[in-house]
Amino acid sequence: MASRRELLEAWEVPHEQHLGVTLVARKHAAACVKRILGESCAFHGYDAFTLLPDDKLQPHSDWSASWPAGGIPPLRQIISELEAHPAEVTHYDFVFEDDD
Repeated sequence: MASRRELLEAWEVPHEQHLGVTLVARKHAAACVKRILGESCAFHGYDAFTLLPDDKLQPHSDWSASWPAGGIPPLRQIISELEAHPAEVTHYDFVFEDDD
């Protein structure tokens, strides 16, 4: 089974590794979610972060989400939630796995 980083690379989704976390910039978040769901991956949720100028990460649990097995919201709802986050959220760590 490929890691999330390997899948993002194979899908050509822009991302970066930072302090052991695979981050997708906010501007690429909707496309990433569409690809995760389009590939029928097990999508467990996401963690929201701000990448600070001093190369530190600020997690935002208030704007993170997790879903029980089979409880994934519809694509439009997930994207709407991401778009509603404040500008201080700059990156996401999407938690998913390929079922293959």
